[in-house]
Amino acid sequence: MLGGILDEEEVKYLASRYYVDGHRFTPLRMPNGAYMLPLYQIYYNENIDCWWVKYLQIIEFKTK
Repeated sequence: MLGGILDEEEVKYLASRYYVDGHRFTPLRMPNGAYMLPLYQIYYNENIDCWWVKYLQIIEFKTK
C-alpha cells in the first residue's frame, strides 16, 4: 500500500478535515507505529488548507 508519512501533529490536524466534500482524511496507524495517509486522499485532495499533503514523502507500507 502506498501512502504519505505523517507525524502526530499532522495526524491531529487532518483528523477533522475533508479532502473533498463529504470525505474526511483518514490517517492510518501502521503496525510499526508510523502514521500514513492513503495515496488516493493525497491525489484527490481539494482542500486548500491541506495542500501540503501533496508534498508528503510517499513510501510503500507493507500490510500483513
